[in-house]
Amino acid sequence: MQPSYLAGCLLLILFTFVTSYRLTSPRTAQVLEFIEPKSKTKVVLIGSMHYNPHSIRLTKETVEEYAPSLHSVMIESCKQRWNKSENSNGILRDYLLYNEMRAAADAAAAFNISLVLADQDINVTSARLKDFFSSEKDMNSRNSTSRRKEPFFYCFRSS
Repeated sequence: MQPSYLAGCLLLILFTFVTSYRLTSPRTAQVLEFIEPKSKTKVVLIGSMHYNPHSIRLTKETVEEYAPSLHSVMIESCKQRWNKSENSNGILRDYLLYNEMRAAADAAAAFNISLVLADQDINVTSARLKDFFSSEKDMNSRNSTSRRKEPFFYCFRSS
């Protein structure tokens, strides 16, 4: 194959990707709305990247859009981590630690919507990680061929 042919293919693929990306709203790709089958409650999930300006804006705008029908806003944080971030210095909290969770909480507060902290307590996760890695070290030092009972993801599983 000639280099110019490859460059033409690459340009076509790149153009197709860029065109389709523009036509597909990033909002629809990152916001999933569904009805939870057991409770028949509408759930809106926002896919986000921590501390990303687009995610912060998307989260704020989505909470504001759905505010009239929201019963609560759930964020990925446990009480201990949330309280620590809340009690940090104003400048640190408002500029350096401002993320999509803070944006969701601020938007919820503006509409008087309850905030739900929905992550496993950090102490549980830390203890499980410590246990996991110390048992891995013990298994390696004994040259054990037995496999772990629990996978690494056990550390993050809710109780």
